[in-house]
Amino acid sequence: RGVMAVHIMLFHSFLYSKLQWHLIGSAHMPLFFILSGFVLALSDGAKAFGRMPFCGELYTAPVYEQPPRMDGWAFYRRRFARTVPLYYISNLMCVPLVYLPGNFLHQDRAPFTYILTLFGVTTWLGAPMSINGPSWFVSTLWFFYWCFPALLPV
Repeated sequence: RGVMAVHIMLFHSFLYSKLQWHLIGSAHMPLFFILSGFVLALSDGAKAFGRMPFCGELYTAPVYEQPPRMDGWAFYRRRFARTVPLYYISNLMCVPLVYLPGNFLHQDRAPFTYILTLFGVTTWLGAPMSINGPSWFVSTLWFFYWCFPALLPV
């Protein structure tokens, strides 16, 4: 994953530079999501989990239950702590850039985009609308995180 992350960073750096080299950085994104899911399944999937009730990932798992259910709240807390602070900091830093000439965000969609960004769902409606271009990745990753606890026991 580290090599792919560096390649994607170089892709974006050269794409928006004077060199404008196209290093096919978008080709790695599906593989990056697959590897991220594999790592999640490898770490949390090593445990035997029982089936969860509908929307059961929102409940705290009882300790005494056999086989144990996945503790969805603990999973979400760990993911939140790793991704959300930097997501909000980077988006807040980009708010002033929205009002500069030549930006990619249409001013008529800015209020709706701010709401989507606040909840981290900028890519969940089809077309990405974000304040910070690369934050679409975190929004997409959070969609997979939201689904993961419900799908793991299956």
